[in-house]
Amino acid sequence: MNAEDLEKRWQQKSQEAFQTIAQWRQGHPKATMAEIETAIDQQLDQVRARIIEEVAQAEMHPEAEPEPTRCPQCGERMHRRGTRSRRLQTRGRQDVTLTRPYLDCPACGYSFFPPR
Repeated sequence: MNAEDLEKRWQQKSQEAFQTIAQWRQGHPKATMAEIETAIDQQLDQVRARIIEEVAQAEMHPEAEPEPTRCPQCGERMHRRGTRSRRLQTRGRQDVTLTRPYLDCPACGYSFFPPR
């Protein structure tokens, strides 16, 4: 996905969050400052998590083939052994799923899920 498409998606997600906040506010006209802050944080945390997920996933786009990775244990060239998904959690306690190639070393057997 190119930068322009990502920007449009993020604008759409932000707009949806703002609409949800506006609807929430209409239903909670006497909300305290803490309640308002919590409601807004929940929406913005969701938008933030989707942006983080899409930015991190865009780095591993199939057309952007990374250079061969060397094994951190023995220095041999790592081989791909399919893909795996990993669920992480943002500071806002939102789940982010990353799908990346899973690599292993034919020489020493070391394997890992690359961080980027």
